[in-house]
Amino acid sequence: MNEILNRQWLNGNFPFNQDILYFPEAIPFRDFKPLLEVAVNSLFEVFSHKKLLHLEDWHNQDGYITHPSPSEWGELKHTVSSDGALYNLRGKDFDVYLAYFSESFDFILRFRINDVFDDPRLSGISGIMDITSSDEVLKQIEKSLPENFKDKCKKEESKKYFDRNYGG
Repeated sequence: MNEILNRQWLNGNFPFNQDILYFPEAIPFRDFKPLLEVAVNSLFEVFSHKKLLHLEDWHNQDGYITHPSPSEWGELKHTVSSDGALYNLRGKDFDVYLAYFSESFDFILRFRINDVFDDPRLSGISGIMDITSSDEVLKQIEKSLPENFKDKCKKEESKKYFDRNYGG
């Protein structure tokens, strides 16, 4: 997180007073990539007019505060549609997510790519993600998910989720 998001989370303010949609278990890469594409395309449909930022999010690992960089929707859509580009985004440390969000925090999309070096319990490359946004946007994403993954996602209050998963 950056300083602003961290303060908003600690105080339970927007966007952490909304819900979060997440997959509690790592998903094999071959299945994760299409799920991430659905999420990005759904967010693009609603927020393509918003300025996009990204950062390494250390919230789950140790809470380290980072600074966002500008990003482009086209770049994000290309990255999540390419096996190689997406795989190359895997973190250099365990439990570090990539976070993409609008400048106005209308949504936060966080994901990470894991390989067997990150977690020896995994049998291969996998991914995990969560999305914080309005209930309307999360419902749109849920409707777009492949049928076999609709029962694998969970939804709860974003503040509670981030409190529970804080690594610092």
